[in-house]
Amino acid sequence: MTESCIVSNTVSPSHGVQKNSPGTASGKTVSTRSEEPPRRSLSILIAEDEPISRLFLSRVLAKLGHEVRSAKNGQEVLTILQDNESFDVLLTDIKMPQIDGVELSRILRSSEKYSHRNGLSIIAMTAFARPGDKDVFLKAGMDVYLPKPIDGRLLEIILEKVSGKSQ
Repeated sequence: MTESCIVSNTVSPSHGVQKNSPGTASGKTVSTRSEEPPRRSLSILIAEDEPISRLFLSRVLAKLGHEVRSAKNGQEVLTILQDNESFDVLLTDIKMPQIDGVELSRILRSSEKYSHRNGLSIIAMTAFARPGDKDVFLKAGMDVYLPKPIDGRLLEIILEKVSGKSQ
């Protein structure tokens, strides 16, 4: 007669794996990754004129645990930033009506009116980058360039990098 053994693995809330030994009902937690410090929740302002892209970014960022507010163009961003609301990151599209991302960045970095926002990390997003555009974005005061379509994992990596800057 053959005895069958069942070994099951389930993911625990602590991101470990519960390993049950054959024939036992309880198991011990085995870590599946190194102990990482908890990710800091960021306050992120999105400037994106396309509603679908704005919704996608909002959902991805919220799923990553960040607080999100959005604007349809650069003019709305300036209005929002005149209030006392604080943001760690501005994620801005380059091509928008009224005030585009490059001009928005120049205003934020050079205007005395927004000097209290100097610690704001600005991430440029565009689907239409040409050679040399990255230099234009950086000279305008943007910190990082992110190509579209947005890769969620790349966005997460970039946010981890800029969050160190904004602490």
